[in-house]
Amino acid sequence: MYSDDIDLSYMMLKSGRDNHYFGGETVIHYKGESTVRDARYMRRFRDAMDFFYRKHFRRSVAFDLFMRAGSFAFLLARVAKPMPISVVDAYRFDGAPEIANKIAQATGKPVSNRAVAHVAHVLEPMRTGFAHMIATMEDNTNRAEAFRAVYPDAGFMIGSDSSQGRGEVTMLGRRQSLPLV
Repeated sequence: MYSDDIDLSYMMLKSGRDNHYFGGETVIHYKGESTVRDARYMRRFRDAMDFFYRKHFRRSVAFDLFMRAGSFAFLLARVAKPMPISVVDAYRFDGAPEIANKIAQATGKPVSNRAVAHVAHVLEPMRTGFAHMIATMEDNTNRAEAFRAVYPDAGFMIGSDSSQGRGEVTMLGRRQSLPLV
């Protein structure tokens, strides 16, 4: 789960195939939505990188120590500067009122098209486009705000109200959230 893409790319290159980068495409990866970012997350990530290293390279005590020191330094930096956890009091949504009503019904929180404190942005990528969604996330990323994506035709909203928590799928039209696993 944590290094499959690296492993696949490396094996392709080793077999003589090419890796291609398509810079004109926009992709949203809901990274970490199924994972709580805690000590277990860090251990799993480090173990995955260690597995990749052992699978493809000779053991080197110096490199192994370097990797462990890097993981430890990253962990210390993360502990020293914890990510702020957003507390969401309301959702900001610029779409149709009937969808806003469904979001409010499903979450039990008010929905507004204005900026309010402790807000999570609910974005509708099928209407506004993924480029707009990415731009909104980039413009607001330093404010520790949360983001969700709503897919009204499919009847759900995906995302998290916390920068540290696990994401969830919220079914529109009823008050029920399902954790991502």
